[in-house]
Amino acid sequence: MTKIEKLLPFVLAVLLPGLNFINNPLVTEQFNLFELIRAWMSSSLFLLILWYANKWLGGRNVDRYFWKAALLNIGLASIFVPIISSMRPDHVVATPSFYWTSGLRMIFASAIFIAVQQSLKTARTVEKLKTENLSLRSEQYKA
Repeated sequence: MTKIEKLLPFVLAVLLPGLNFINNPLVTEQFNLFELIRAWMSSSLFLLILWYANKWLGGRNVDRYFWKAALLNIGLASIFVPIISSMRPDHVVATPSFYWTSGLRMIFASAIFIAVQQSLKTARTVEKLKTENLSLRSEQYKA
């Protein structure tokens, strides 16, 4: 595992909530700095949990991986959305659209995580196959 692969979950977990908070003027108007940092950190923590849960599931030979990953991610999002809504300030009203948008954001983040993890896994597999191919060619030349 390279340094980039080790740092990637932390970078994504910090950047994705930041993009949401920076690009959403409603959030910056309703939250003070302490509330914003608390929401950012809790979202980052959830994204790290999501990353490692998907990595754990992807590291096993699981039949119907994508269905199980989808269920895992939807389940984790359904757990996280009520937690994050309970952490909102009293002056911010949680409407049904709040729950839907928060859940959809978590599902989109998990889709990004699955895509990144699968591409990293595929890149490692390709490297392994290239190495095996090279060793087989060298053995063939020796024979």
